[in-house]
Amino acid sequence: MGPKRSISIARSRRLEWLIVAAVGVCLILSLKAVPCIGAESPVRGGTLVLGSRMDVQTLNPLMFASVEERQADYNIFDSLWFIGVGGELIPNLAREIPARENGGISEDGLTYTFRLRKNAKWHDDAPFTAKDVKFTWETIMNPSFRAQNRTGHDRVAAMEIIDNYTLRVKLKERYGPFVNSWIETFIIPEHVLSSVKDLNTCEFNSKPVGTGPFKFQEWVRGDHLTFTANPSYHKGRPYIDRLIIKIIPDTTAFYLQFKAGDMDVVGLDGIPPSFYDESKKLENVKLYPCGTKLLEVIFLNQSKPLFKDKRVRQALYQSIDKRPIIEQVLYGIGKEAETYIPPFSWYRKPGLKGHQYNVENAKKLLDQAGWKPGKEGIREKDGMKFEFDFATTAGTKTREEYQQIIQQQWQQIGVKANIKNLASPMLWGEYYQKSQFDAILGSFNVPVDPEISLRFHSQSIPIETGKGANYMCFKNAEFDSLLEAGARETDPNKRKEIYWKIQELFVDELPTLPLYFRYFVFATKAKVQNFNPNGNADGVTTWNSREWWMKGK
Repeated sequence: MGPKRSISIARSRRLEWLIVAAVGVCLILSLKAVPCIGAESPVRGGTLVLGSRMDVQTLNPLMFASVEERQADYNIFDSLWFIGVGGELIPNLAREIPARENGGISEDGLTYTFRLRKNAKWHDDAPFTAKDVKFTWETIMNPSFRAQNRTGHDRVAAMEIIDNYTLRVKLKERYGPFVNSWIETFIIPEHVLSSVKDLNTCEFNSKPVGTGPFKFQEWVRGDHLTFTANPSYHKGRPYIDRLIIKIIPDTTAFYLQFKAGDMDVVGLDGIPPSFYDESKKLENVKLYPCGTKLLEVIFLNQSKPLFKDKRVRQALYQSIDKRPIIEQVLYGIGKEAETYIPPFSWYRKPGLKGHQYNVENAKKLLDQAGWKPGKEGIREKDGMKFEFDFATTAGTKTREEYQQIIQQQWQQIGVKANIKNLASPMLWGEYYQKSQFDAILGSFNVPVDPEISLRFHSQSIPIETGKGANYMCFKNAEFDSLLEAGARETDPNKRKEIYWKIQELFVDELPTLPLYFRYFVFATKAKVQNFNPNGNADGVTTWNSREWWMKGK
């Protein structure tokens, strides 16, 4: 077993806002000691195959809907800066992180200066300039474009190009996490897309051009994505020649193909928990257990009458016993959640009283909400049975296992959940994004900053406003008000007080039913070097793919 490595919580004194790494600990385990990065000189060449359980929906990084897409985005595109394993911000397309000390943030906190690097190029060899950054922001804010996230970008009053490599950004009001808004805002090419009529359906979304370390080569839907090394990458050419993301939806087949040597890296979702003990005995394999900000939840569609009453949501939650899920299905790999803020976050409210497993109290809550015991043990109200569809990704055996556990637990309180699992493209497509579902067992990546209007503000309901990721259609005026106050505040301690209140309200209102923070066990063949999973990034595995190389390929 390799050494434990504590991930530090980075608080930047140079910035008004505070970066808080959401991940407390990443471990690196192997059958043999993991060699230190840099102990040997990297060699170039070879093809690396990374296994992923789900296909992407789009390769337009501004429309992403899943972490699988982020896993692809990190290869093709760049943001101005990204977040490191320790929570630190690392300049990328920008030369520096804006701060008061370097003149990047004005004294009143309303003006930011972005200074860009001068040696970056697009994959078609066109130069990267300030026009691309401004065009990216304008695209995000275009009401006809289906941007997944406008949070932070909607606070910009104006963006002025000073020269090819400098922009001045003026905000409408002070916004504490503004710099964080750009961590995974991947920049798109103005010269390619400015004349495109509909960015929602254009060819770019399946054949992208970026500035990233790898060039897009092909996407065979449902099977694989292929990327080739970008020889002109501004941080240096990647060591490997070709990277393939291989799609294998079935959990068992996924593991068996890794075991057989058909893939070099186990990507998102990691080693299935049921195979964890066996994987520790595999020869020439390195394991990388890593805590993440990926929160496993049950999404309840609150546009449906069944879930509007918070007493119903509380009853459903109180009737879920998480212990057998984590201990038996997940083999102890996971950390129970009560709210959306990870337990390692500086913003986490201490002593927060959340989930209490209590079947009898759950029954009382349903009684109070008017749902009375009916025929065949199913509760009824106004002639309607308490019955709904309960979906997750088909073929994801771990989820399917505890989905059945939750289904049985809900039966105890007179609730009938009909399992209706769908293939990834169908589940996370319109069914999810247009709020057509009843209940979905899934996950989402919590942002580094606790500002989460994207998920829970009433103005972030896509089927009503055309923006955001509040697919649950959760509405609460007090929650809205606190989210807005937290976003405006720039003092870290005052912000913390606001997010403590948000957590208390979350526990009461339950916009989603949080289950646990996911803890992945990533794995590589022993020949793969410099793999370094980053729980702070949505692209947990591929955030540093440029640095990977293969020993004795």
